[in-house]
Amino acid sequence: MDRETERNLVSWYVYTGGSLPEKYGLSTGYIPVYAVALKPNLWGSSPIRHQGEGVLFMLVGAREKTHSGNAIFPETLRTEFHGIRSVIEAYARSAALQDIEGPHAIGMLLAKGHKAQIDLRVTSPGRTVKYRIDRWD
Repeated sequence: MDRETERNLVSWYVYTGGSLPEKYGLSTGYIPVYAVALKPNLWGSSPIRHQGEGVLFMLVGAREKTHSGNAIFPETLRTEFHGIRSVIEAYARSAALQDIEGPHAIGMLLAKGHKAQIDLRVTSPGRTVKYRIDRWD
């Protein structure tokens, strides 16, 4: 949650039904992961658990190029803003993401309670091990 005393300026979103790697300038197959992080709603001293638990596997070279709107979602608003939800939804649809060429954190989401299939290949000196993550219980 973004607060004056504890800033979190990151917004996140997923596409219903997923999306293809080409949408992000990626090819199929294994893509290097540069970071694994909790979903942004879990960052900071007061995580917002009702928005779900999960981790993001952030992919090297992935770029958002076609997103419409500006990634403000009424579902993530504080309670006092629910009365102006329709205004925020209209603005979010008409505005565009700023600095689309800037840094991105795009990848695969593993969310608690949802089925998944994430195949990982972990390489260390002299050894490569494959893992398949199919759920988070």
